[in-house]
Amino acid sequence: MPYELEVEDPWRTEPLPPVSLKPPSPSPPPPSPPPEPASPSPLPAPEQPSTDLAREGVATRRMSEGGREAGVRRDEGAGLLLATMLVDFHHNLGPIIEFSYPPSFLTAQDTPFTRLLPFLALPDGAHLTEEDYSYFHLPDPREGERGTVFGISCNRQLPASELLEKGKDVTRSTVQKALVILAKKPIFGPIRDKLGIITRAFFSQRNFTETDLLVQFHQSLDMSLRGHGDDSALYMGTSLRELVYKFRHKTLILLKLLLLQKRILFFGYRPSSLTSPHTPSYPVERLCTFQYSLVSLVPHLLPALENAASPHLPLPPEEGKEGREGEGRNKRGRGRASSFVKTSDRESLLRYAGMPLDLFGKDAFFQPYMPLQQIDLMKEARSFVAGTTNAIFTQQREGRLDVVVNIESATLDFPPNPSSTPNLEKLVSLTSYDRKWMDELVGAVCESWDEEDPRAQGGMRFKGSDDYLRAKFEDYICSALSAIKYTDYLRIVGGKRNDGATSGMNLDKSPTTAFGEAWIAALRKAPAIADWDKRTDSALFDLIEPRHPCLLTPTPLSDIGIRLSEGLHDLHLDEQLSAAREWGGRAWAEGSKRASGVDGDKIRAAVGGWGAYLAGRFGGKEEKDGKIGEVRVGEGDGGWHNERWKREKK
Repeated sequence: MPYELEVEDPWRTEPLPPVSLKPPSPSPPPPSPPPEPASPSPLPAPEQPSTDLAREGVATRRMSEGGREAGVRRDEGAGLLLATMLVDFHHNLGPIIEFSYPPSFLTAQDTPFTRLLPFLALPDGAHLTEEDYSYFHLPDPREGERGTVFGISCNRQLPASELLEKGKDVTRSTVQKALVILAKKPIFGPIRDKLGIITRAFFSQRNFTETDLLVQFHQSLDMSLRGHGDDSALYMGTSLRELVYKFRHKTLILLKLLLLQKRILFFGYRPSSLTSPHTPSYPVERLCTFQYSLVSLVPHLLPALENAASPHLPLPPEEGKEGREGEGRNKRGRGRASSFVKTSDRESLLRYAGMPLDLFGKDAFFQPYMPLQQIDLMKEARSFVAGTTNAIFTQQREGRLDVVVNIESATLDFPPNPSSTPNLEKLVSLTSYDRKWMDELVGAVCESWDEEDPRAQGGMRFKGSDDYLRAKFEDYICSALSAIKYTDYLRIVGGKRNDGATSGMNLDKSPTTAFGEAWIAALRKAPAIADWDKRTDSALFDLIEPRHPCLLTPTPLSDIGIRLSEGLHDLHLDEQLSAAREWGGRAWAEGSKRASGVDGDKIRAAVGGWGAYLAGRFGGKEEKDGKIGEVRVGEGDGGWHNERWKREKK
């Protein structure tokens, strides 16, 4: 019997699955119906509707044979959502998983996954913020599955006195919980706002035993994520404008460190109290967003983070899987680069250039928020990008940190590390071409910056937007890699540029100088670049010009001006002067308020001497008859004791 698909309202009060299968209403059978051949039905009629079967049936509902391909493309984002969980801070056990849907996702209760996830969902100092978000990565716990599970959590707290039903395990004055969403891809942008709304609604119930709302939310979110399977959804949670506005020219230094696959630790501010005036909004989320924005500068890297959760995850096969039009790609972006290129298509050109780079391959990991329970990963990995709000991480000598990035002061600290690259700070310093190129990007962002809405894209302007910045950094990376190929080619041909491969091209003899010779030399030794060099065309410079993207040659005078401008900005004079002006204004107002309530006698008794004279001259009391005022001088230190001064009142 055929079945019709009926979609239920996911926000109704009674907990019902959003998709159910019900037979159509009975109709009178035609006379002498011909017998139908028996065929296996992919959707058997269950007594109770199954969400899994319903999900499988979505792709086949009411589609003709000619429209099946369109239906598959429309549901390419199906199955992105893995689980919805509720994490509670237990007074004896600490953070624990209190609820999970679907229950089949966790096959065991006591595993490394279940022990670590609660500490990722409830960050350190979560009780000091009203609401915050955390992004994190974990190895897939399902048996036989390889790859990374991407998680986002929203944590809040509620006074225990406001609970409608108070359980025996509630012994503290405040209840802290976090709602967690696990997905197959880092699609945090489409999830974040919905997660915040449902978390606030769940807390407004004041009864955490009612989890029907979480089940309905999971089912509704699963349906809404269909159609978000393309890569554009991955960039919705990033903000390149905030990254460039905060770190300015240092943004390029961070990118150079990332390409060198160094050990980069982002450190964020943890508030000292909930009412602290210096508490930033969503401190952990800002920490994670800065890292994701930095990683998104590398073309096609966000879709290739399947094994970024741990340095111990197994690597995929070396040979690429053949795709359309000769693309040699696998799920990690490894293997040979595309052998087909369409110069008018930017995505095709990036694939031909060997993107994405395998920056988080063997012995490397990426963890936007890292709790203290994962500190050993820093000792085991050769390369990583991680974020923390715990200062203990910055004090670990065994962590072998190459650079500590303070997101509050926008400073880069290079701690002494015997295992690090010698003179790393000088190695990644910007050249005059780099500074001039970055000065243009910083100016484009600052011109359209809105303090009230930092995520605004500057109106309808393309210049200064996230897309503009992403395209600029893509050009920088591809040009630097093309310069490596070109210098290798010159070394092979003995420096002769005017042969068949480069005839008619006005290229520099040493294009790597503008990027920094020392940085390029170190870049060649990075494992990801060595892998890229093996699987890309040696004549890449034929399509991507091996030239620094800075169009104008910087002059020494202009370079000095840029250096001075950035040096003054790093001093934060505006912030310090504004703070001093604010303090001075408050002190003046407070002093004036106090002086208005003190009579002249007390002032003169306090200051004495000439101060007493001045106080009597300008602040003394006068008789009500208005002619003569008499002022008695106090026991001051100026020797003018018990003197009388008379003056006529004007």
